[in-house]
Amino acid sequence: MQGYVRMPTETARSFSPEGYVRIVGRRMETVVRGGFRIYPREVEDQLRAHPAVDDVCVIVIPHDILGELVCACVVPVAVEVSTAVQSTTFARATLAEYQFPEPVRVFFPLRPPAR
Repeated sequence: MQGYVRMPTETARSFSPEGYVRIVGRRMETVVRGGFRIYPREVEDQLRAHPAVDDVCVIVIPHDILGELVCACVVPVAVEVSTAVQSTTFARATLAEYQFPEPVRVFFPLRPPAR
């Protein structure tokens, strides 16, 4: 995407000079899954508490039956696929069943994280 059509102010506000998109907030602060309200920040905080997780972002996926699903996008500290399993096992012990993110996607950083 090059920017917003005929909206140079919005383009300048949303894109860096290098062309990267800046995400500055959520459109909605709650997810409704099967009638239960889930707060993405709470799920992110639980996953981020695991020492093998560098960062995490919870997104919403539409679902035909439940309405919405919680998907966790996890960036591990080290390049290990087992990090997703470790962090979700850790989160399952601290989150209610309806809050648990499904699916979980692991994204490996292009460069080592700065810690």
